[in-house]
Amino acid sequence: MQRSSLPLVAGALLLAVFSRAPAAENGLKCLQKPIAWMVGQQTRIVMETPPDCGPLEVSLPDEVELFARSPRRPGDSIQKFYLRAKAPLAKGELRFSAGANLLVLPVEVLNWQQAGEPRKFEHWDLPRIFPMNGSDEPKKSLSFLDVEVLDALRKTGLADADKIADRLPKDEALYYSLPESTIPRAVFVQYHQPKGCPICGRKIFEGRSPFYPWKLDFEKHPWKIGCPECDRWFPSNDFAGGDMHGGEFPDDGWGCFRDGEEHPYCFIAYYTCWHYLQRWVPLTAGLCDQYARSGNRRLGHAAALMFFRTAEQYFNLAVNINQRKALMRSSVWAGRIIPQTDVPVRNTWLYVEHNWEVPRFTQHCEAFEKLWDYFDREDPALLAFVQHHGHPEIRTMQDFRRFIETGYFRTVAQACLDQNLIGNLPQGQRATIESALFLNTPRSFELVDWVFNGAGMMRYFLTNDYFIDGSAFESQGYNAGHVYNLEEFARTTEKFRRLNPDRYAPDRFPTLTDDPKYKNLFDFCIDFNLIGRTHAQTGDCGDVAGTSPQGRFLTTDVAPEWFVGPFALAGDPRYAAVLYDPDARAPIREVTDKQLREAIERVVAQHGCEIPLASNVCDGYGHAILRAGEGDARRALWIRYGRHRGHAHDDMLTIGWEGKRRKLLPELGYPHSWTFRGPWEGNWATHYCTRIVGGPSHHSRGHCSLLADGPWARVAAAYSPAHQDVPPPAVYKMFPELVTRRAIALVDLDGEDSYALDVSWLHGGTDHYWSFHGPRSETDAVVEGMELRPQPSGTLAGVDVAYGEGGAWLQQNPQLTAFPYLYGVARGKSAGPWSLDWSLENHPDLHVRMTSLPSAETEINLAKGKPPGGGRPYELQWAITHTSGTQPHRSESVDLIEVFNGEKPIDRIRRLPVVEDSGKRFPAVAVEISARERSDMVICACESGPRQAAGVATNGTLAVWSESAGAPTRLYLVGGSTLTKGEFAVEAASGQWRGRITEVDYKNRTVVVEPAAPYPAVLVGRYARIANEASDCTHRIAAAENVGGACRLTLELDPRIGEGPVAETAAGAVTSGVELCLAGMRYYHGKTLTNEDGSVRYRLSGVTGRRTAWIDPEKHGQVAAADLRQQFSDLDGDTIRRYVIYDYGPGDEVCVPTVVSLQKRSDGTWDAETSAKVSIRLPGADRVAVEPRRP
Repeated sequence: MQRSSLPLVAGALLLAVFSRAPAAENGLKCLQKPIAWMVGQQTRIVMETPPDCGPLEVSLPDEVELFARSPRRPGDSIQKFYLRAKAPLAKGELRFSAGANLLVLPVEVLNWQQAGEPRKFEHWDLPRIFPMNGSDEPKKSLSFLDVEVLDALRKTGLADADKIADRLPKDEALYYSLPESTIPRAVFVQYHQPKGCPICGRKIFEGRSPFYPWKLDFEKHPWKIGCPECDRWFPSNDFAGGDMHGGEFPDDGWGCFRDGEEHPYCFIAYYTCWHYLQRWVPLTAGLCDQYARSGNRRLGHAAALMFFRTAEQYFNLAVNINQRKALMRSSVWAGRIIPQTDVPVRNTWLYVEHNWEVPRFTQHCEAFEKLWDYFDREDPALLAFVQHHGHPEIRTMQDFRRFIETGYFRTVAQACLDQNLIGNLPQGQRATIESALFLNTPRSFELVDWVFNGAGMMRYFLTNDYFIDGSAFESQGYNAGHVYNLEEFARTTEKFRRLNPDRYAPDRFPTLTDDPKYKNLFDFCIDFNLIGRTHAQTGDCGDVAGTSPQGRFLTTDVAPEWFVGPFALAGDPRYAAVLYDPDARAPIREVTDKQLREAIERVVAQHGCEIPLASNVCDGYGHAILRAGEGDARRALWIRYGRHRGHAHDDMLTIGWEGKRRKLLPELGYPHSWTFRGPWEGNWATHYCTRIVGGPSHHSRGHCSLLADGPWARVAAAYSPAHQDVPPPAVYKMFPELVTRRAIALVDLDGEDSYALDVSWLHGGTDHYWSFHGPRSETDAVVEGMELRPQPSGTLAGVDVAYGEGGAWLQQNPQLTAFPYLYGVARGKSAGPWSLDWSLENHPDLHVRMTSLPSAETEINLAKGKPPGGGRPYELQWAITHTSGTQPHRSESVDLIEVFNGEKPIDRIRRLPVVEDSGKRFPAVAVEISARERSDMVICACESGPRQAAGVATNGTLAVWSESAGAPTRLYLVGGSTLTKGEFAVEAASGQWRGRITEVDYKNRTVVVEPAAPYPAVLVGRYARIANEASDCTHRIAAAENVGGACRLTLELDPRIGEGPVAETAAGAVTSGVELCLAGMRYYHGKTLTNEDGSVRYRLSGVTGRRTAWIDPEKHGQVAAADLRQQFSDLDGDTIRRYVIYDYGPGDEVCVPTVVSLQKRSDGTWDAETSAKVSIRLPGADRVAVEPRRP
């Protein structure tokens, strides 16, 4: 073998290509062979034989070496052979035989120049190197880095360059320390039900990374990985020395198989992956940086050699397309042979995962330009080395540099065009534009054109791949990558344009930062922040939060330094606050431009360095946030109703609460193991969710139905209707009998504290569940209001279902997959209030208390849970309730959450009976909360209508009547016109302003709504619900004015939610030329489709296949293909037929609820805030009319 510890056999590095002759003869069958294989790189040939065949004899030409074969046991039907090509061979044979069994594999060995010539494998043209047809000029000069960067590096210098060079290994050891790309690479040792270490099992995961617990020591233990638990190193064989099967735990590169186990331990594959990521790339980049600083030729020599070796391995992947990472990884994890036929290229990656490949490509672009001038002088030793090791064609330093350009950089460029590298969008597009910038050759134009106007889709990316509010479509950690990559793409594009101003005009290659949606990406990062310290954890994001206060942080997972470019463009004071460090009283150190630092300081001096945030809705991502308090007393209560498209959990209508400078209701976050992600972290039961079981199979997507802010109370509501996907043109089938609704209210007790009321209504199915868990705590919750019976054994799934098991029970209960992982079960029932009180870990005086208020006897289950995948430990306590009934079962869950230090401020919580019209699908809920002398009566409903409880009458969706010593002190009314008790009455002119859109001006974000608004000025800053029979969206109003008998609203967000070129029209359908990434989950259900001049508008029933928009036949009938062909033609003559999909359209209904707040001052007078004209009657006094205050 030729590894870092063994020299290569002298001779040319050539390409051995097996012809595609029949691979089965006389009972022998070849299961695995390479498309091609490089001289000096190993390959494995796998033969299937009759069980009684005996060991195969192998006859080889002299140009091919057999260095190992698998040991054979009686009855084996698989024999493996490990070979290496040594020299050129025009035509030869590999003969495998045993008795009458014979198989002959024709083989040809190519030199490197022949390997680079065009050839076919199946339908693929090989090698996959840009450009695939014709030729291109070589890269001629620096383009990726600015000269000023290199000048600055030279000025810093490197005093100990020679000492660093002295410590480098010899050329041969350095060169061959990079594992060949013929060897599988895998990011985990096992993926399918990982067993951990073969000696100590899953103990390796306890308290360690659940994904990467293994030790790596590239110097002392090359080609091995270590278990930190038992301190054994695996595999047992000397892989570097050519031993493929020695010892107890051998791994031939394709995994260590243990008797009775289906999936192997991928020790070597894990090593190869992490060696590249943690050792090879950092060392290459580091040497290039050190060379640029010092000019030391020994450092440059080593860096150039490493780049050449990298180029060899990527060249191999341009030919051996079935050895690309995704195919290798999946095969080795499953213990299968890599694909031999029908080999895909799209999304199969190169040496490592695409989301890790792209940032390393950026590193390599920078590193190679730091090394660029090294090749301007001769290095005879370097040329002699590569000539001796297979490259006699490399005769000059320019040949050397060109080989690296071709083998690595142009392989990556073509991989981008093949969509082999997709990554976390737009990573693949970023790599494409970086390839174009790095090469900066005439044919780079093709890369740029592809990324903007071809399958790269960047012309339409901001509309089609980000939600309307600017959020990306995954969990927040991954969404940060979407922002970073988009920002880098935009920056690189403008740099490339500056280098080539005549070729890259904005009309064909638009400036993304000019699109109004660009700014939305960064606005969302601020709007999604909760208390200036935290943001909501959604999906695979973060971990179970600790209990200590968190520091100042004003965005999501997007780091503050990424706001530098947006601030320079927009000058937004909020961006300046993000870029400011109040402790240092200066901008953050990542802002290096002097003028920009001064600009930030000026803005902060004027506006301050904190960002005040009111309650808000992020309607694309699907989040409604209620906020209260200031400074360290800020608190936020939120409800989630959106659906991710990636790294999502089943968390529909979950809630969260932040306050006291910390997270108070923590989510589980990023999975501790992909094996247990579905049944544990991703399951609804581990969130703060409800669930309907027993109805038809369905999907759900939520909508915000209400958000109303106020000076001391605020409310949000959302609902999740059920649907099934059906064939077009209908696209979706709705289930109106199956729906969940949830409302949350945040009511202030004082300036420091609030309580949260949480109400869920479930309709449909036969069984309803509600789940809640506490924070990290050193003790179990204090239980009040119910008696619990400990379950002697088993899990929440039952006394006979052990931890982590399930079997037949899970088959019968597929939605309850978390139950077998919940242990320490205690069960009870209650028809009255019950509560759980947790003290926070390390902060025993700080409490989170939840009080449940059932309306009927409810089954209550308490249990504990921990991460079944290991990793950072936690043990949390869950409460899960259950009710059942005949279909459609109806229930509501009511709970009140309070957070307090020391003594709890709330003395008593009780549910009140509500008198209203009988038969309501979602009955109103009333609760009385007593806090010392204060008593609040809260009435919460899904819809307006007359109702009363404890003498308080209202027709609103939320009413809060607050008294002290029996006298009213504060009143709050949302979505209604009356709130009375005794002689005290508040009557509004209307419960809401409601109208229909008659005109739209999408470019200017305006809609005309009839009738006119009574007080248009007070609509500004509030949220309008815009809905039709299928669509339901929420938009913040930026401006409002009455025009005649109508009101013109200017909405905050650009309404485009889909756009692109028209590829095809058919009866009732328009097919897009680009993907609509957000399609599905009813995202386009009920939205408005227009042609390029807006002269026609259609309501959609949905989009299928991410491409085809279907016109709603119930609204428009069957629209003829000929009509659509004419309507969606090239109307402006620019050769592009365009369509646009908007979030709303004419005919949609607009509703803004009335909000009234009254607070009694200390002098006995009242302070009133109202959005409608109200009449107030005080006991013993005349009515007083109050009109809305004008802003």
